[in-house]
Amino acid sequence: MLCHSTTLHHVPLLVTLSLVLASSVPPPTIQSTPTSTTTIAWKTSLVLTCGTSNWPGTPTYFWKKNGNTIYPNTDSRLVFSDTKQKLTLRNATKSQSGEYICIATESDAYLFESSEALTITVIEPPAIPPAPSATNITSSSLTASWTGTEDAQYYIVTINPGDVDTKSALPSITLSGLRPFTLYTLEVSAFNKAGSRGASPSTSIRTGTDHVTVA
Repeated sequence: MLCHSTTLHHVPLLVTLSLVLASSVPPPTIQSTPTSTTTIAWKTSLVLTCGTSNWPGTPTYFWKKNGNTIYPNTDSRLVFSDTKQKLTLRNATKSQSGEYICIATESDAYLFESSEALTITVIEPPAIPPAPSATNITSSSLTASWTGTEDAQYYIVTINPGDVDTKSALPSITLSGLRPFTLYTLEVSAFNKAGSRGASPSTSIRTGTDHVTVA
């Protein structure tokens, strides 16, 4: 009987493990047209895009405003894309002003905030001033004054007849060159970089008469 011997060669199995350290994962960045501090006009829109690079997989995104997580449908003017990678400020008002941070997470293993917050300031037009009042009325001039409004940079006073606009940095102005014993209406509008919300209610005032001394 012939006996055959079989030699088993034990070949070692080489296993390579890839360990991704949290410290090696770069934080996300907000990739958007504006800089870190951006001012936008009232009722305009702005798109913020969050991006990552060299991540071990596909991250999930969410956003914070002033330290609080933004949830869908809590603010109709803050609109997410399907992946939440994009956040749109739509028809923005002053309430959308704040500090925005993008956060990327993956399988609860990594959680990183964007390295730099984006501060958004929405400038709204000032409130419509109340109706102006008139004092120091003469036959050819008067002083118009009104209550100043917050955030106003200047005012436009409109007087009719004549449809004459006069600019004033203060909430009062002296108007001259008027006709004697004439009924005028005054309106005032407040302006800043975002424009104006409109004119105040009008005030009617009649100028005085000329006094002629007969010798």
